[in-house]
Amino acid sequence: MIRALIVIPLAAASLAACAPRPLGRADMPRPRAGLWEWVGDGRRGEVCWTGQPLHIPGSAGACSTITYALAAGGAEIDAVCGGGQVVSRTHMVFTGNVQSAYAVDTHNNLAVAGKPPIVSDLHAAFRFAGPCPPGRAADDVN
Repeated sequence: MIRALIVIPLAAASLAACAPRPLGRADMPRPRAGLWEWVGDGRRGEVCWTGQPLHIPGSAGACSTITYALAAGGAEIDAVCGGGQVVSRTHMVFTGNVQSAYAVDTHNNLAVAGKPPIVSDLHAAFRFAGPCPPGRAADDVN
């Protein structure tokens, strides 16, 4: 009986250690600074990253809740942004190597009062392309 009382809490603690560990933005992986090419959902583009930790660009001050976590093979961000008549709930999963090539899968649910929710799922693959062109503004600064 006493042995069971010791083993059960230890087993529960071991299982809890397998769950994603909550982090702050500064703890998130940092994509390599430079020019990144991306392809996703029939579109392509380029962004100039400065080496900031993974985050949702433009979210500073706009989101009431942002949760960061490391998970198997990458990182995750959950955010609730806006308020009042318009609320956006976003779940992002980052996989791959943020120094050379990574992917982002984003699920977003936009709720506007009095209207049906707008749900979107987006996938983008990023590939490091080299230094940012001189004079190019950074795309990851909040």
